[in-house]
Amino acid sequence: MGGFYYLCAMSGDRPEITICSCGSRERSEELVEALRIARPGTVFNHVISTTGTTDVKYDWFMMLDPDSVSVFEMMRCMKNGIPVITVESETSDRMLDDDCAVIFGPDPQNEEFVRGMLPFIESDVRKQQLNRSAAEKFQGDACESNERKEPLVSILLLTYNQGETAGRAIESILGQQCDFPYEIIIGDDCSTDGTSALCRYYAEEYPGIVRLMPDRGHRGLVNNYFDCFNSARGVFIGDCAGDDYWDDPFRLEKQCRFLSEHSDCVAVMSDWTISENGFMVKSTEIEECPEFRKGFTGQEMINFIIGFRRYFPFLSAMLFRKDCLTDIYRMNPTYLCREEWGCEDVPVLFTLATKGNIGYLPLSAAVYNIRNGSVSNNKDNDGGYEFIKGLTGCIRDLCELHKVDCFGTKEAKGMNARLLYLASLILERPDSEKISDFEQLCAKWPVPLSLKLSLYRLSFKSRLGIKSLRGVKKLLILLFK
Repeated sequence: MGGFYYLCAMSGDRPEITICSCGSRERSEELVEALRIARPGTVFNHVISTTGTTDVKYDWFMMLDPDSVSVFEMMRCMKNGIPVITVESETSDRMLDDDCAVIFGPDPQNEEFVRGMLPFIESDVRKQQLNRSAAEKFQGDACESNERKEPLVSILLLTYNQGETAGRAIESILGQQCDFPYEIIIGDDCSTDGTSALCRYYAEEYPGIVRLMPDRGHRGLVNNYFDCFNSARGVFIGDCAGDDYWDDPFRLEKQCRFLSEHSDCVAVMSDWTISENGFMVKSTEIEECPEFRKGFTGQEMINFIIGFRRYFPFLSAMLFRKDCLTDIYRMNPTYLCREEWGCEDVPVLFTLATKGNIGYLPLSAAVYNIRNGSVSNNKDNDGGYEFIKGLTGCIRDLCELHKVDCFGTKEAKGMNARLLYLASLILERPDSEKISDFEQLCAKWPVPLSLKLSLYRLSFKSRLGIKSLRGVKKLLILLFK
């Protein structure tokens, strides 16, 4: 976390200024000493903060070298009518309108600038002007505050023929209680059941918050997701499927605060609830999900993704930093977006993990609605085969793209387990195209094939081999009934 920001608490006729620094102690102490010499009648306190926040109560807020942490704190000050001084930067320019109570200065590392600002900010007249400007800027309801130039968070909401549930998903996000602007980007993938009309209604009803992506024809899950991602203006990204919904009205506020206070984390994940056929179960109650109730280092998350077998972190219960993916996406979109992978969550989380840690915040963030026929829950053989083939190829390709070539026993078993499941689906309905897909995966498999996989691979080379393997499988099922 870089830079400094400055807090001022007035004490009678003698101003008392607390300087909170998030950068190097040596650098900040030099600046404090320079200020003491320049303003001998002023009391200067010095606080080193690792989170970017303190308990100091202040009358005005000065910030240098803005980053996502200090911008977040600055926006809260402005909403509460606290005058703000900052310097011109890409971050503050993206986050704030020109008519905000902000004074732009030249050089964030120039002590002369800071010393020159002190007598100016101590002027009662100017202080009143700043207070009045800040208060006027943030009057109005949540909709008005979200009409600011740039949102802090972009929520991607993907829909396809979900007219019965999409409204609930949108309302659950509109109901978030937070004091910063956010946007909802809806990507409707050419629905035919009235979902498109519903999405248009919300875009027209909440023009400062809800944006409906233009119709570009049927794009499919992966392309639809990254179309929305590429359109997002927020610093942080969240998402929600059209048949899911968020169930904590303070979730956005809490997760944003977490990321603002943990600069080492590229994302934060929280708990979720699974809903299937009227039954609800929380992720905290599932025996196979204990690892999700703690944070991950980037390497731990990569290892988990490679080796997972059933439960995967729910992307709709997470919030992540957009800039951790933007550079890679612009350099080469195929590192994240490939239609043949059939999924967006695995490449997003894998790539994030190459950039930093994944934090954990204990709250119920979202409800995941499982319905038969969905991409990840398709009980049809062909549908299930396509999903597992895409997922298996995705993880293999990600390992190759990011040069991950060291696998532990758990990771190797997980990789082989997915390929083995794919082989069993092929055996149920064998055809030459599926067998060719399987052979291509085996030929570039990053871990040694298990004995069972080697047997499948050999059997798939002839009709007799397939017939013999199916016979052996039936016999084993009869023997172990």
